[in-house]
Amino acid sequence: KSAVRHTMQDDMTSMAKSLASEVRTDIQRNFDVMAQIGRMKMFQDETIPMSQKQQEIDPITAADENIIGINIIDTEGNTQIIGAGKMNFGKSPFFTGPMAGKNVVMGPAINNVSNVMTMYYGAPIKNSSGKIINTLLIAANGEILCDTCSKVTMGKTGYGVIIDRDTGNTVG
Repeated sequence: KSAVRHTMQDDMTSMAKSLASEVRTDIQRNFDVMAQIGRMKMFQDETIPMSQKQQEIDPITAADENIIGINIIDTEGNTQIIGAGKMNFGKSPFFTGPMAGKNVVMGPAINNVSNVMTMYYGAPIKNSSGKIINTLLIAANGEILCDTCSKVTMGKTGYGVIIDRDTGNTVG
């Protein structure tokens, strides 16, 4: 009994570490995309209209099948989302965190616009002086995280789930 328990603990720990590494890699990939966008001169220029900046982002969205949308958000939390129109994210953590200078990841959660499982990433965009002038939002396919979780099996009937650390709810 003790040997089985020890083996199971080792196996579960190993699986959890492996999956955590996969999840971290996926999260970092999206933050890398955001950092590349934020380093582009046009995004650091406050005189360029947000609509023009958004036009530069749209092809990036189309090029990555795992990205649902990328949007630039003004300092009041306003953005224009294809299929939803003008929206305000002023109270959302993926806006308030970046406005405080932090990268934020949230989810997975059901996207109100696309009605699919979504991960949300927020990052600040700074001008050349370091002042936060906009935030960037990526809505990415949250099913990837759920698919990663589904790889976890234990015995014949055991399976992995993702638990939201803020709510305690099972999300995947």
